[in-house]
Amino acid sequence: MRQKTLFSLVATREIPDGILKFTLTLMKEIYSPLMMLVIFGGMFVTSAIAQTSRQTKILATAAQPTTDAATQRRINRLKRIDVLIKRLGDEKKNVHKSTVNALGKMGKLAVQPLINALGDENLLVRANAASAIGLIGSQRAVQPLRKVLKDKEQSVRNAAKEALTISQIAVTVVCLSYLPRGWPLRLAPTSGIRMITLSPKVPRNVKNIPVLKHNRLWGQLQLGSPYAVNRILFIIDDGRPDEVIMHLDADQDRKFTNNGEALKNQGSGAFARVLNLQIRHQGSETTTPYILWFFINDRGWRTNRADSYSRCHWKGILSVDGATYDIVLFDNPADGD
Repeated sequence: MRQKTLFSLVATREIPDGILKFTLTLMKEIYSPLMMLVIFGGMFVTSAIAQTSRQTKILATAAQPTTDAATQRRINRLKRIDVLIKRLGDEKKNVHKSTVNALGKMGKLAVQPLINALGDENLLVRANAASAIGLIGSQRAVQPLRKVLKDKEQSVRNAAKEALTISQIAVTVVCLSYLPRGWPLRLAPTSGIRMITLSPKVPRNVKNIPVLKHNRLWGQLQLGSPYAVNRILFIIDDGRPDEVIMHLDADQDRKFTNNGEALKNQGSGAFARVLNLQIRHQGSETTTPYILWFFINDRGWRTNRADSYSRCHWKGILSVDGATYDIVLFDNPADGD
């Protein structure tokens, strides 16, 4: 019993030096040199094993949080997907439309929960689940979608048919990158020009109107989805044939004294310039950058009309069934989709 306790103390390096020397002297009297070699060899081997075991446990403990964090993020996303799927049955069109878009952005992780939702008793859930799958495009969903083609509700069948058209084609977008200006492929969104009415009438509830030197024209940029429109007021101080300047309510608080200096002409005509804006989106508290080219041409001055179009876009490569194509994406409504 005494030898076992002593062995444990030496193996774990917890025995004091004085007691260790006394013990060695005592054991010389009791055991032969060969026996002492066997005993102490076993002690130090056990000590080495114990030390290695402690190091292994420390390394395992250090690596564990990374795995747990990744798992937790996945669990949180799955919970978010479940919440969104429950909203697919909302009768308000704007709610289930934004929910479909949100699920589409969840990617492959949302595919199986959406497949399960194809069997929901609520026809809105079934139809919108099919639409969300269509936004993702999944080969795994092809067979479940084919079964939905026999659904008793026409709207559900139509959504499944549209989703199948996308899911059965191997489509991949790669190398997508944001470009704030310039026209790749010599392509400009001329069809995306937005007309803005100009009027001398002052809008309601406007405060801190700057001192204007010339004729003033009021206008409003309306950007974003129908459910989260950004209304950005502006004033044109028309000093033609001399300088024309613009005052912009960039933060949308209907005040004109906290938005920096007046904007000057950057074009070759009477007035044109780049507008660097921050756009709000539905369901998000943050804003995103959005760049417009704003201009008033000769016809605009005659008819009290300004025009604008997007100068920000995404450029990438689209792969469809093995063939690749250069693509340019413009967010002309500025709704973030």
